[in-house]
Amino acid sequence: MSSSAPDTEGHCALCSEPTTKSCGGCVDAAGIVDDATKTFYCGPACQKTDWKNHKTTCNRLKATTTLYQAGKLLRRLWLVLRPHTAASDLDKVTVEGDKIKVFETVSGDDYVHPKPFALSLFSDDKVKETVLSHMACGDAMMSMRKLTHSILSKRVLDKSTFLATCDGFEEVVLDLKNAQMKVLLFNRKGKHSRYRLLDELANGAIYQHCVFRVKLNATKDWFAIDLTNAQYGLFDTVIPWEEYVRERVKSVLSTNPWGTYNDHVATAMPHAYTESNVRYEDMINFTAKRLDYLVEKWLADKGFTANELIGLKASTFEEKMAEIEAYAANGLAETHELAKECGDLLIMSQHARRHDVKSRLLMVRKVGCEQVGIHV
Repeated sequence: MSSSAPDTEGHCALCSEPTTKSCGGCVDAAGIVDDATKTFYCGPACQKTDWKNHKTTCNRLKATTTLYQAGKLLRRLWLVLRPHTAASDLDKVTVEGDKIKVFETVSGDDYVHPKPFALSLFSDDKVKETVLSHMACGDAMMSMRKLTHSILSKRVLDKSTFLATCDGFEEVVLDLKNAQMKVLLFNRKGKHSRYRLLDELANGAIYQHCVFRVKLNATKDWFAIDLTNAQYGLFDTVIPWEEYVRERVKSVLSTNPWGTYNDHVATAMPHAYTESNVRYEDMINFTAKRLDYLVEKWLADKGFTANELIGLKASTFEEKMAEIEAYAANGLAETHELAKECGDLLIMSQHARRHDVKSRLLMVRKVGCEQVGIHV
């Protein structure tokens, strides 16, 4: 069906007459998908006659638009979640050209809980996102893996065929190039010690970048979903894979099955045991499960499937995305203290000498989690 687009004029794809109407199925792609343009029709008759020619392009653009909207939603939800898991106390943030200097205080293994993320330090949303995403690609994979798969793989019945936005899911570890921004982290171990630049982080020497890689069902094309590229001064989430590799990747280090990163952390944790690590991982797991629950509840309350939400027209999608973002933000804020208490209970249970005491502590933790939709 053609839709009126009064701010844009073109010529009918069939008869070349001037018109302001365009194909309603793919009209939003022009503002979302790279190189996409509107297809104009003077009316339903020309559109129906031209459908065989336009069908493949229209379906491709609709599917790609849906994926891009999913990426936008996932990024917004990641940024709602991240302040609850950021594991340092920020003291100061300065911007000097293409460098952001972050000054933080940590307390080593005695570190219990960070202060609330210092949102008041930021007047620029992009600087805030850059700092939130710094060194956080692994946390994003742990926190957002299940939700990403849930949103993109949910199937809905359409003309007796089960469809999913994406039917391929991988995790990729990379060395990147062409960063537009650099974060310099200055760290101190207490309020009375001096800050020092963590050179190994500044030089990118000790960690690589991790992204999701998904295959669009409608076209079988692969795309990167990069939730934390803001740390490099980049703010697009969904990028065609070949373009991503060509323009941003120095080398692909490994391509792994979905869930590999979580399995790696679970395997490594016993060998890197500290109370700080246990609390940090528990906070990530709690917050991720809470976010999953909140998204599912919002969808159920509104009568949407995930597929329907990300497939909405752009204007309606923006409205609903703002609603779910606010709902998730409020829901996570309500349980932030409980998340810390659950981490405390986990540590206490690990120190308990008697089995009955350990069991009681874990049961209290389990009940508290289940009351807010989290199963442990």
